[in-house]
Amino acid sequence: MHWRKPAEIWSKNFRTRWTPLKHFGAVSTLLNTDPTLTSPPKGLAQKDQPIFQAAMACQASHLLTGDLKDFGPFMNQPGNTFGICIQTVAEFLNFLV
Repeated sequence: MHWRKPAEIWSKNFRTRWTPLKHFGAVSTLLNTDPTLTSPPKGLAQKDQPIFQAAMACQASHLLTGDLKDFGPFMNQPGNTFGICIQTVAEFLNFLV
């Protein structure tokens, strides 16, 4: 029996499943090069700014979070968050029903 290294097995079995990760570089480039397109709302905690910027970069309509401490002041206010409706998962699901 031929034993392969775990990295070889992972590479063979999962290479095609992880192709969406190739787009991460494009999002990262956008976030680093054009801050005017992805500037977070004023008052958003520094640690949460990349999350908001990623939502902006992919043109998300909603950002679902359980972080009420930092995102709470921006919940359900798409007019103040560049059109992104920030909600908890429960709020989002209640809206669907």
